[in-house]
Amino acid sequence: MTLMRALTVLWLLFHAASQVWHVRADLAPPAGDDGEYLRQSYLYFNAFQQGGIPALTREFSSALNGIKAPLIPLLPLPLYLLFGPSQDAALLLNLALYYLLMGLVYRLGRRLSGESAGLLAVWITSTMPMLYGLSRQFYLEVPISFLVVLTLQLLIRASSLGSKLPWSFGLVMGLGLLAKTLYPVYVAGALGRFYFRQWSTGRAPCVADLGAWFVACLIAGSWYHFHWQAVFWFGFSVAFGESARMYGRPELPLARYWAEVVSEGLSWPHAYLLLSAVFLYLKAGPRQRGNSGGGELGMLLISLLGTGLFFSAILNRTVRYWMPAAPLLAVLIASVIVKAGCSAGARFLIVAPALLLSVGQFTYLTFGDRCVWAVALYQPSKWVRPPKGAPPWDLESVSEWLSRGMEGERIRILVHTLRADFNAFNLGAAAAKRQCSVQFLHMGPFSLEKARERMKDDRYPCLLALRGPPHSELSPFLRRSEVVDLPERIERGVEPPYHEIDRLQVSSGVYVGLYGAGRSCSAAQRRTEAF
Repeated sequence: MTLMRALTVLWLLFHAASQVWHVRADLAPPAGDDGEYLRQSYLYFNAFQQGGIPALTREFSSALNGIKAPLIPLLPLPLYLLFGPSQDAALLLNLALYYLLMGLVYRLGRRLSGESAGLLAVWITSTMPMLYGLSRQFYLEVPISFLVVLTLQLLIRASSLGSKLPWSFGLVMGLGLLAKTLYPVYVAGALGRFYFRQWSTGRAPCVADLGAWFVACLIAGSWYHFHWQAVFWFGFSVAFGESARMYGRPELPLARYWAEVVSEGLSWPHAYLLLSAVFLYLKAGPRQRGNSGGGELGMLLISLLGTGLFFSAILNRTVRYWMPAAPLLAVLIASVIVKAGCSAGARFLIVAPALLLSVGQFTYLTFGDRCVWAVALYQPSKWVRPPKGAPPWDLESVSEWLSRGMEGERIRILVHTLRADFNAFNLGAAAAKRQCSVQFLHMGPFSLEKARERMKDDRYPCLLALRGPPHSELSPFLRRSEVVDLPERIERGVEPPYHEIDRLQVSSGVYVGLYGAGRSCSAAQRRTEAF
């Protein structure tokens, strides 16, 4: 046991040093929603710098257009105050939560099945590719994973003691709702199991737990009270509506989706461990199954099943959304393997090959070609990959160029280009960091008719596009749409009254084009005349 504990500590030290190195070495801008969250974190910092707590409170109340939970972008603020606003500072906060998550996973596994299970759960969680990949980007999944595991710990403790929910549960529940509107999905199964057990013992759970739920409602209600309708309709769109149809790959068969969850979210070595745990559980006798912490492990299992049912029912097939449940699966796998009744030697023969392959994957996906012994069973993706260099254009310079001559005036711009290193999200983050008075909105992969309607909207009088790189480098969503060649059509003069207003050369053969209609782009025209 001492050897396993020492190996785990050494592994986590290597893991943390590698993660910090990756964050420092990766110069690519945020590519998707992480850019939106980073932008909002800069807006929090700007508001606090300019107006203190009152301004920060106002910014918090209207954050992320009132459709996404606002808490996570607020968390890097102390680091910004110490080191200045930067993507690296935000990611260091994400990494800190990631390693706190490892501590929670260890404690939960140890509580359920002993120290061996806790240590094995840490190894499994820390080698899940998409999870450590998301810790290197400013997404919500790692903080949500932390809150989900903490929630399960509090529920399991209260259930085992036969006591009411503590006030700390209400605090965590409220923060979870402020962190992500989907947070209840990950813990609903465990809550149902908890209250079923309380009901079966004759307790009156609603009365006993009223204090905890009051705290949760008080915290979450501070924001949802003003935005619940917008949150509901946005959530419906993402799950079943236009956003799901546009970006969520609803045409993907359900079996293929879960195959991607296994191959991309967990990786095949972890799938092997999952199958091994199922086999060992079925092979074990009734007595060994009874000693496996059935009630508490059942809470984990029901949470995972509830989460799986939800993501099977909606149209959105984005694998990333499932990942906050992954640490619970790691604890479940580790607990079953340890409690299945096989010898320590047999457990080693089962677990060691999978963990060795997983460590090889981590090294490969962190250092890339620098690693000579990596086992590339997992191909790099937008979620987890070796570091990238900076793009040949500077997004902050583009934002400053657009805001030139517009002091004191806010301009809203539609962004045609949709690629990892140039889109509305990372342009918005760059503009917020430099405190430029420019707002960006994705045009979206619409039909040409819808694109023309959106361009006629006086709130967004201009269109921005990166010109020069081939269409093959654009997002597949944009490549498949009718608007992929809209900038070319404007430059050829076949989309009147739209015309080119200005352009900025950003590298050899590549420029940023600004387009608009004469009747609706007066602000941008004044900006051009100010040169």
